[in-house]
Amino acid sequence: MDEVIAELAANGHSSTPSDIGFDMPAGFAIFSMASLSARDLDPGAPEEDSRLVVEGVAIAPYSYFAADKPPVNGTIEELETWLRHRRVLPMES
Repeated sequence: MDEVIAELAANGHSSTPSDIGFDMPAGFAIFSMASLSARDLDPGAPEEDSRLVVEGVAIAPYSYFAADKPPVNGTIEELETWLRHRRVLPMES
């Protein structure tokens, strides 16, 4: 992950950290769920290599990633309202 961020920065892409990765104002995010290790991709990597592997890329306007975060410390009702507003859960009748 650090190497990818460094390479993106060298090519003019700024980023802001998120809970599982980095959001780019250019309209994408990279992330890691920590389900892969460097050794999974490179059998020659040392077993103690703890680098995070970039496992995904999401494409959306930067505001999607940066401005509208879920209420992680909110109540269940607040989270459900947030999810309904984004049409992840069906709207209440």
